[in-house]
Amino acid sequence: MRARCPCSLQAPNGILAGLPSEPFTLYSYLGGTVHLIVDGYGENTQLDSEETVRQFLETYPDVIGMTKIAPPFVYRYSGSKQTDYGVSGFVLIAESHISVHTFPARGYINIDIFSCKPFDDGKAVEEIKRLFALKSVKTWILDRGLEQFAQPSLSPPARRTP
Repeated sequence: MRARCPCSLQAPNGILAGLPSEPFTLYSYLGGTVHLIVDGYGENTQLDSEETVRQFLETYPDVIGMTKIAPPFVYRYSGSKQTDYGVSGFVLIAESHISVHTFPARGYINIDIFSCKPFDDGKAVEEIKRLFALKSVKTWILDRGLEQFAQPSLSPPARRTP
């Protein structure tokens, strides 16, 4: 699971009626959103494959408990520079969206998972590493949507995960 923000709560053994027994964060309970950002590094042909990106976007929402509401859109891009090319894709989910942009010549991929439903971002990152055979990743989590509960001490800043 993600590193907890300062406003995290825990309900051990279901002590708090109506709340989950596993750790959760205040923003997810109050209706906030999670934005997981993944920068991945690897050198493999999967980063140049429209089919790999399409399969990821087709199947991944279900893997993390999300609901796909439209088929994925995948597009190959080739720019004016020889190294300026890649595959981009997007899938709309009931909880928000998942997007992918690959840069095969640089051995780089970025993935965004934006959701109003909590999910296990640690598991998500491990699965992404496996699917795209990534050697290393950098991740960030943005907790969004707390403005409506405006207490300055409750609005966690963006943070980088370990």
